[in-house]
Amino acid sequence: MGLLRRLRRKRILTKEPSPEFALGLSAVRHLRTLNPDHRERVEKDARVFAAEKHWEGCGGLKVSDGMKAVVSALACLLVADNQQTLFENTSSVLLYPSGYIAPSQTLASGVVTQSSARLGEAHVNGPVVLSWSDTLRHATQLTGRNVVLHEFAHKLDMLDGMVNGTPALPDTIPLDRWVDTMTDEYESLRGELVAGAIPTLNPYAATNPGEFFAVATEHYFERPFELRSSRPALYDLLKDYYVVGG
Repeated sequence: MGLLRRLRRKRILTKEPSPEFALGLSAVRHLRTLNPDHRERVEKDARVFAAEKHWEGCGGLKVSDGMKAVVSALACLLVADNQQTLFENTSSVLLYPSGYIAPSQTLASGVVTQSSARLGEAHVNGPVVLSWSDTLRHATQLTGRNVVLHEFAHKLDMLDGMVNGTPALPDTIPLDRWVDTMTDEYESLRGELVAGAIPTLNPYAATNPGEFFAVATEHYFERPFELRSSRPALYDLLKDYYVVGG
């Protein structure tokens, strides 16, 4: 991290968060399960994250400090034990009141994607787009899903410019362990779906390795006991990667 960025972040933390920002942090149920050190880290990182990103309300939504706090805390939960990034690859966060229709677009490959209903999306070196109503519900209620964790898992995956289900790994996790475990678990899920068995992960995880990592992240934080029981190798890998949660 450059000197100017460190100094800027120190200045951000000298300012007390607004009462509304503090209230937003208190609403995020995930923070209540953290030990004091990790909770302090996440809350400080959330203040920096919120200050560094450009926030934009879409569909008539006005973004408040409380909304920023909820999104920022959930995003920073993923890097509570990660000193390598604070999502510098995320330029801005766009919030819609609820689910939205993403327009069709033409990719660099010439492929035209169709318009579709979405709760969120993440762009390489670009914004994260989220449904606020779903963000709030997932932050405050145990639903088994979490759109912010899902999209910011993609952002971790995108740090090297690719979406392949393999984020930058700490020294404690060998690359071959990550690739072998994720590949085995991905193929296992695809096999369950082909066999018509009840899948042990959201079937959307079988779309591609990038979606598998994002969905597995949701399960790790939202359904940890279920994941540990059904897919212990995947659970152990994500526990070593995220450290918190699970």
